[in-house]
Amino acid sequence: MSTNIFLIKSLTNLNEILKCMTEEDYSRTLSTLHGASIGQHARHIIEFVDCLLLIQENETISYDDRKRDINLERNLNDYLSRSNDFINSLHQKRDNFPLRIKFYLDKELYTITDSNYFREELFVLDHTIHHLAIIKIGITENFPDLRIPAEFGFTASTIRAKNLIPS
Repeated sequence: MSTNIFLIKSLTNLNEILKCMTEEDYSRTLSTLHGASIGQHARHIIEFVDCLLLIQENETISYDDRKRDINLERNLNDYLSRSNDFINSLHQKRDNFPLRIKFYLDKELYTITDSNYFREELFVLDHTIHHLAIIKIGITENFPDLRIPAEFGFTASTIRAKNLIPS
């Protein structure tokens, strides 16, 4: 089974939760998140997906150099629209192909390493789950009336270990 199905599921679950928020709550900075907002974490997730969808065979991708669209962290409807577009794109299964990753080690120094599309798809899924966990903390602490599924923000291995869902 392709990793993109799980990435689609993660993005869809996030969207369902965000639809229950007001735009003001979505963009409000939260002390629980050290001054970040739910919208900033949602934007961060979707920008990594954007990088993944744009990469072509033998190209170099840099998540660090990604285009940052601040509007996506302030405007919930714009975020949901873009996210839904990306979900639709992810439904189009891509073949595996070689690519390179550029990763900054400090302000100016970077390294480039070989990778492939499927490996990066897995990375983006794991990165997404990590930020879903942060979003879950922000929502749980600041919007207690908003219901979040127990498995939201957990990897499959953690869910299995915690017995949150049957094996």
